[in-house]
Amino acid sequence: MEQEYLRIPSFAGRFNVAKLKRIMAIAIRVGIQDVFVGNRQELILPLPKDLVHLVTEKLEEEGIEVVHRKNRFLENHVITSLPSLHVFSSKKWIHTGTYTSIYKQMKKYSPLKIGIVDGTQHLTPVLMNQLNFIASDFVDYWYLYICFDAKDSPFLWPVLIDSKYIAMLIQEIENYYEKLEGIVLNDELVEFINTKIRYNYKGFSKIPKLPTQEMPCYDVFTKYSEKYWLGITCKENKFSSPLVDHLTTLCKEQDISNIYVTTWGSLLIRSILQVNKLSWNSFLGNYNIITGHAYYELNWIMQGSIPRFQYYKDKMINYFYQNKIRCMGITLGFFYGEQDAFPLIAIKIVPVSKLLKIDYFEIYIPKDSQLNNRSYRLHSRRLSFIELKRNILDIIDAFQKKHSIALPEKVKGNTMVTEQLVHQCTVCFTLYEHKGQPTEGFELIAFSKLPDSYCCSVCGGAKEKYKNIPVSLLGT
Repeated sequence: MEQEYLRIPSFAGRFNVAKLKRIMAIAIRVGIQDVFVGNRQELILPLPKDLVHLVTEKLEEEGIEVVHRKNRFLENHVITSLPSLHVFSSKKWIHTGTYTSIYKQMKKYSPLKIGIVDGTQHLTPVLMNQLNFIASDFVDYWYLYICFDAKDSPFLWPVLIDSKYIAMLIQEIENYYEKLEGIVLNDELVEFINTKIRYNYKGFSKIPKLPTQEMPCYDVFTKYSEKYWLGITCKENKFSSPLVDHLTTLCKEQDISNIYVTTWGSLLIRSILQVNKLSWNSFLGNYNIITGHAYYELNWIMQGSIPRFQYYKDKMINYFYQNKIRCMGITLGFFYGEQDAFPLIAIKIVPVSKLLKIDYFEIYIPKDSQLNNRSYRLHSRRLSFIELKRNILDIIDAFQKKHSIALPEKVKGNTMVTEQLVHQCTVCFTLYEHKGQPTEGFELIAFSKLPDSYCCSVCGGAKEKYKNIPVSLLGT
């Protein structure tokens, strides 16, 4: 039977627990065994075509907005970096209301891909959209980077935009986009907008440097402040309906009001108290959920509900495992047609024979090997899958050599050079930086002078669990 998808938008990256509970009750009642978390912060319900009308009606009766996937005009849900707030670093002026107030003014879906992102955090990529609003150092003002063509570098809007006018600006850009049928000339767009609307703005004197984001580990059970946060990911971004339903029950029992969804297709739960940690560990055990540095599974930026993408992803992961390839910091993604995924290694699938399921592959990489550069170049084309694996291995090797830490010289002439030591947690291998950990309240404090009460910010391990190791041994 033909399968279709219903998409339920989160509210700026979070679902109210009570609302999600109602959604799962309907899903379980009609026999939906699994749900997907989309990389645009949505819940996706797969179901037979003949149930689409019934399920849509039931959801709407509960006041839940639902979008049918085949409506191409309303294709893209607006994403934000709200899920990262409090658990990753952020600008001081940004809080929950910053995101929600902007989101309330906007249409939830757009013909364009739109992101409202704080570039300080590392959870949500800053340039994965066509319209990228990136927080500036000025309260309530945002840079706008426009990325309509993957072959061109991002276009920076000439002024900073006030939060209150973002929705209005987007509406006019959409009108321009539709009028020219997707062909956007950046300078003409600025002129068009300035003749259509008045909005608050600030000038800036120099072009900002795009933030360099590290790939986060978002499937952990880790401590922040006096509480814990839990990140859950599943293969194919597919979660069983009983799992999600149980998750909402557990949150409700512990007065946790929201569950967050990330652009990596994962779930994030905040504000878990120490006293409840055991019940969460039991939950993870009941559903055989592994948390930790599962980088082979977490490296992919693509739609999780496309079977062909998942098929090749599984084959690549097996290849990485078999060859013990280290992939930390590397992101990959598959796409058809026009490039709509912007990882470090973008792989285009070119079907040769649908009947025989034969494909060729093309590899595209950013021109300067930076994830936040939307200017890509063709690396190789007309590859078989065997050739694809070899080429990807070469790219990963080149990337790691470029970004590796140079080994220190032990002897220079007759002078011995002391190798730098760092402090590493022996439980989870987190490093205590020599400059301190400002986000944890330890600024510029030598490790030896930390209080005995200090504990690892990731696993909660005691200070005594740290040991000295040479920098040269990192990553070996």
